[in-house]
Amino acid sequence: MTERVVDTNIILRFLMRDNLRQFGQSERLIQRIAARRENVFLPLHCVCETVFTLQSYYQVPRNEIAEKLSILFSHIGFHIPMKSGVLNALEIYKETAVSFADALTVAQMQCGGMSEIYSFDRHFDQVEGIKRLEPE
Repeated sequence: MTERVVDTNIILRFLMRDNLRQFGQSERLIQRIAARRENVFLPLHCVCETVFTLQSYYQVPRNEIAEKLSILFSHIGFHIPMKSGVLNALEIYKETAVSFADALTVAQMQCGGMSEIYSFDRHFDQVEGIKRLEPE
């Protein structure tokens, strides 16, 4: 099977159903992915763009975003860089008030065995196991 790239708008049309024709097309693609008949690559920046758009434009609650995307991205046919880190970041995003981009930073830190971050953003203080440092 040839692996193709999926853009953010495919994920958004599938989840939001705000364009029925595009929803149907997206749904058929997702069904093929779920059935392992097609493999797709989802760039990491598209994951971030999806979360940002769902939260800021569509006003979808964080826990709903995290749950829906975790289920969707768990399909074996979705090839995402650092996939386990993305799924972990979605959980951090759901459980804290940090942005998804910062949750992804925390997930990368955890994958690399790091626990300290230089940042002025105090929201890192609420993430268990992470110590925020301000440069001196």
